[in-house]
Amino acid sequence: MGTIRSHRRQDGTTGYTAQVRKKKKGKTIFNRTATFNTRKEAAGWIKFVEAHIKAPDQLEALLQKQASKSLAEVIRLYTESLGENVGRSKLQCLNALARFDIAENDVASLNAAQFVKFAKALAKGEQPNPLEPTKNDKNYFTLKPRSPATVSAYMSYLGVVLKFAGPLVDLELPEAELDRAREACAHYGIIGASNERKRRPTLEELDKLMAYFVAYREADPRAVPMHMLVLAAIFLTYRQAELDLSRFRAAPGARLSHLSLEGDRAFPA
Repeated sequence: MGTIRSHRRQDGTTGYTAQVRKKKKGKTIFNRTATFNTRKEAAGWIKFVEAHIKAPDQLEALLQKQASKSLAEVIRLYTESLGENVGRSKLQCLNALARFDIAENDVASLNAAQFVKFAKALAKGEQPNPLEPTKNDKNYFTLKPRSPATVSAYMSYLGVVLKFAGPLVDLELPEAELDRAREACAHYGIIGASNERKRRPTLEELDKLMAYFVAYREADPRAVPMHMLVLAAIFLTYRQAELDLSRFRAAPGARLSHLSLEGDRAFPA
């Protein structure tokens, strides 16, 4: 029942992920994973877990404690626990993930093959199940292929859920399985980094962008004043990472001529 898989960490060291899985009639009924620094530690943990679940009534007790939950339930519990601390893009992505077919599965039984299949479906352009099927547009399920960077973002958000939501549901979530899947997806080009920008926008393209940013800001004064930020970045030759958005206090209708320098940052006067 026990297996050990080695993997290289970002710091160059080797980690050993131990897994104990028990199946019944082709369905996974018990799944535990843990990561160690040595193979000996991983083997010892497997031996302990296997002996524990072979003891009389222990497996049944563990299965009762491990009440099954779908991936969708876990995602919703995670987002509810974050409350207002979850970003809009992250929340939108997680809400969409909870509506894909994979989210209907028992979360503890998900494996790397299922995650890879899901990533391929995302890349192909499959859409999540609609919120209101009866009011759905007839073209809703038209395939809209996603870039490797977009698929990578979906898988990354899913990884955060599997990493931190375990204590919320008292379950061992298949984080190691997702890690294996992401490594395979990167190898096959299903996920990847964003494409590098090969050129700067033309003046005509910049005009269109600025017109969009201004209209968006006028429609919602709470929105980040991107037209101001773009002009400030051009004027001051700042990179995106150097712009301190939290201190950029731009009132609706502010103009670039109103900018003043405070330290090494630009702010509306």
